[in-house]
Amino acid sequence: MVDSIGWEALTHQALQEYFNYIKKQEDKLWVATFGDVIKYMRERQAATVREQNSKKGKTVILTHSLDKTWYRYPHSLRTYDPQVGTG
Repeated sequence: MVDSIGWEALTHQALQEYFNYIKKQEDKLWVATFGDVIKYMRERQAATVREQNSKKGKTVILTHSLDKTWYRYPHSLRTYDPQVGTG
């Protein structure tokens, strides 16, 4: 329910305006099916981060233990190293 209104069909003008807005924002949005969003959320919740140090530097590794056949969506990780800055 939106604004105290139950289910009712939208006009084609309202839908066109909505989809035009989404299209203009596509570089900032991820549009996916409900199933894909749920899989992404499960991956994110199951994710673990570890740090690996070597002579060449530091590597940050993001992994999860879910079945890679079903859970294979790319994730990003933002971290901060006081010696380098925000990465």
